[in-house]
Amino acid sequence: MATPSKTNYKYELVDLATDSTTIGHCILKKVRVHTAMSAHACPILDGSTELWSIPLSSAVGVEIDMGEVEVQNLVVDPDNAATGKVLVIYKPF
Repeated sequence: MATPSKTNYKYELVDLATDSTTIGHCILKKVRVHTAMSAHACPILDGSTELWSIPLSSAVGVEIDMGEVEVQNLVVDPDNAATGKVLVIYKPF
């Protein structure tokens, strides 16, 4: 198994209006709603497998703490009509 970098966590602000965002192989720590979401859930995927889903219309500050989960291919994949922003906190490999 690969070892994650020894650096601090990285922060990726994902605009849900851009549809799918791929972060790749990482240790996923948290996902936090940065800008209020539209009436669309936001799946968090490992490749094509859904790991979690941020509920639709989530308010600013809603946070999902994953602990530290190794994800082979992290993808934030909202509905095409989704709006809002989420902050993904992770350590890349």
